[in-house]
Amino acid sequence: MIRFETNLSGTAYRRLIQYAASRAPYFALADRESLQRNERCMSILKRLEPFLVNVHVPHELQGRNEIAYTDGYIYVYKCCEETTAILTETADCLYAWQHPDLPEDLCFWNSDGSDFLVTIAHEKIGYILDGGENSRNSDAFCRSW
Repeated sequence: MIRFETNLSGTAYRRLIQYAASRAPYFALADRESLQRNERCMSILKRLEPFLVNVHVPHELQGRNEIAYTDGYIYVYKCCEETTAILTETADCLYAWQHPDLPEDLCFWNSDGSDFLVTIAHEKIGYILDGGENSRNSDAFCRSW
């Protein structure tokens, strides 16, 4: 596990998103029913809609994904150039992904649906779960900051 000691912002944030999107085929965002959403949040969800792969309720993912810890919906999107651009244009730091301005807790998932990059933005928690042959790639990424 590689934990982020600070809120990655600017170039570090953009490089992390580009790296995660090149490594993981999916990313997820939470839309918490109990929290207010503003127009900006709704606009981002609308921009991402063409790339939507699946929608889950959290109880379907509990025990498998860190993002599944409260109410609402979990939207899963495919990683591609267009979505990477949206993610890097929308926020300038990793922990910006919070209601009311943005959907919550940007996470990236491996092809089997397991967590790769996890954030719990309101708690300022972020880390990469990686092992096996790809662990050297994430270590190299962290050294390149």
